[in-house]
Formats: sequence, C-alpha cells, structure tokens
Amino acid sequence: MRAALLALVALTLIAAPALAEKCVSSLTYQKKGGDLDNFTIPDDVPDEIVRCASQACSGEADIKMVVEQDGSVGDVLVTMTDAKDPTSDQRSQLLRRWLSNLKFVPPVLDTKPVCVNLEFSFGFAQKRSKSTP
Repeated sequence: MRAALLALVALTLIAAPALAEKCVSSLTYQKKGGDLDNFTIPDDVPDEIVRCASQACSGEADIKMVVEQDGSVGDVLVTMTDAKDPTSDQRSQLLRRWLSNLKFVPPVLDTKPVCVNLEFSFGFAQKRSKSTP
C-alpha cells in the first residue's frame, strides 16, 4: 500500500528559532517583502518517502531547514512526531535526503542575497483503496 501526502506545509510559517544565526527567519523574510512562495515544496514526493509498511501508517514530520543564498538547501533537521511507527526512521532519512537535494529560487532582500530559516510540518496519511465487489 502507498501512503498519500496529507498536508504539506504551512509555509506562511511558524517563526523559527534561528537554525543558522547568519540567516533571517522566514517571518522576517516575509515581512521585509521576501516571497515565501519561492520555497513551496514540490508535490512530487518520491514514493519511497510516503510509502508505509502498515495500514496504520500516518504521522507528521517537523522540518527545519535553511535555504541558502544560492537557493540550495542546508542544515536539514527532520523530526518524526510518531517515533512508534517502525518506518519513521527510514522515512526521516529519505525525507532529509530528498529535501537536501531541492533547489529553490535564491532568496533576496533589498537586492542582497540572504539565507532563510524555514520551519514547517509534513504530513503522511494512509491512502485507502476502494474495494470492488
């Protein structure tokens, strides 16, 4: 069975405590005119990240990451909120690796490149198949 993506990000974001002190928080970035839409996570999440081993698979991951001045991703921290799920460690590692390889529009404030701290939640839910009679 395959899990479906339940919720992907409130990138209008939670004001993150500094992940990298040299970076601005997403809230500051947005208040100063930065476009958080440039950091929208793609919908095409690889199957191996959302796949679950059991029908009871569901849960959420809290993500903290930095979008660097060149648009690359650094300092990715993934915390699964349901550590009881036996697949949570594997999904956490896969999610961290996938996020680390994303590339975004480079963040700029006042014509100067900046890095931005982001914090958001990533949800998983078991996709139910329709049974045929």
